[in-house]
Amino acid sequence: MKSKMIMGIMLTLLIISMLTLAFNIQPAKAAPTTIIVPDNYPTIQAALDSCTSGDTVYVRAGTYNENIVLPHYYNITLEGESCSNTVVNGSMQFFRYGPFYNVTIKNFKILGPVKGPSLYGGCYLNFTHNIVCQGISVCCVYSTLQDNLIYGGIEFTVGYHWWAHSVTILNNTLVGSGIDLGKGSNQIYFTGNKIVNASIGILDRGIGGGILCEHIVISENNVSECGTGLCFQNGFFGVTNPPRALVFSNTFYNNTCAVFVGSGIGDQICVYHNNFINNSQQLINQGYLNVTYDDGYPSGGNYWSDYTGNDTFSGPYQNETGSDGIGDTPYIIDTNNTDNFPLMYAWQGVKIVEVPIKGEENATITGNVTITNALVTKNTLHFDASGPSGSTGWINVTFPMVNTAEIKVFINKVKLTPPPFPIITTNGTHYFIYFEFTLSTHSIDIQFEPTVPVGGISIPVNKLSLLAPYIGLTILLAVAVVTVAYVKKRKRDTEIIS
Repeated sequence: MKSKMIMGIMLTLLIISMLTLAFNIQPAKAAPTTIIVPDNYPTIQAALDSCTSGDTVYVRAGTYNENIVLPHYYNITLEGESCSNTVVNGSMQFFRYGPFYNVTIKNFKILGPVKGPSLYGGCYLNFTHNIVCQGISVCCVYSTLQDNLIYGGIEFTVGYHWWAHSVTILNNTLVGSGIDLGKGSNQIYFTGNKIVNASIGILDRGIGGGILCEHIVISENNVSECGTGLCFQNGFFGVTNPPRALVFSNTFYNNTCAVFVGSGIGDQICVYHNNFINNSQQLINQGYLNVTYDDGYPSGGNYWSDYTGNDTFSGPYQNETGSDGIGDTPYIIDTNNTDNFPLMYAWQGVKIVEVPIKGEENATITGNVTITNALVTKNTLHFDASGPSGSTGWINVTFPMVNTAEIKVFINKVKLTPPPFPIITTNGTHYFIYFEFTLSTHSIDIQFEPTVPVGGISIPVNKLSLLAPYIGLTILLAVAVVTVAYVKKRKRDTEIIS
């Protein structure tokens, strides 16, 4: 009876160990395939029709006279040899009726239009390094359009319960037509693009289908020779936190009207750190009541090429001795709209450098200067800052709270003593260290004293499955030990009886 019980326990442990090891067994998957055109198939469409999820269709240089419809698959890559000599003499459509997921298209010259499906949108479209000759019209979410040359513009359409959402449009050149953000678009990041000779460079239509076009970031773009550089249409409604649109670090040059804002009451639009240069009309606001044109002091507002004020004073009220790169008097747009802190010099853009401090913590250096030679010693963050001689440089350092001593800022080994700088604030987890200086090339040192981290190692719950093999092996070893002990005991018992 006793031996049966022991054998039952051993069998149970063995089954448990086998189940534990089974947790790591993965179902077999077909290996992704690379299909080459014209080696394997004579046309791009034939190659696409033959592929399955995870495959890549690679197209050699040449001209392909066909209209392409992408099939309804997941994880498809369509890659040309080069956008200069891999030419699609026709249109390209992301199949007609259903959504698409994780589609990459790169290195093509497409002579016809690029269109999305008529009813549904798509997720994770990666459209890069292409030349498009008749524009892009698509509804997509969690997608990227990057490093393309586009004639005919970009239009975000509205599908069945689909609006453009979480889309990044980065480092593209748009010629002849701009971008239409459509209605109801949300979390659109339009950054680092160049728009030339468009009727409207960037169009934000506002509400569509009861959904507000919001959380729009327009930054670091160059918009020139357009009728209207940036247009916000009428009819915005909603809350004011967070701002519905951020417009910063752009240059609007030689446009008929740089920025146009329609009438209405709604979410905040923040316009700051932009360059408005030689536009016939710098900005028109037809009555929208929630627009700000500066980022407060000392961050400042925008650069206006027709601003005629002086820079003799400094401070939030511009009544303290010494210049600060901000005009002493506001820039008047009209009777209801004012930039309270106009910049005296063209905005140079923001550079961001991250420096490891300890473990996974980083210090982030942000400024309108060139940052080099950044490094951390035992108690000092060092870097060099340079820029146009005589202009005003600013730096903001976001620093994790790993110090117990007073933070000290040195420029060329000379300690800064407030007021006015440095300005040091905290949110409880990080310090924010802001200061300004007259540019040439300077050595910057920020002193701190790191504390010793306390704690052990934590293992994320979703990675505990990695321990499954070891648990299984441990159980098998235990079974083996119990088996050996049992056999030896049985042998001893047998010898005693005999």
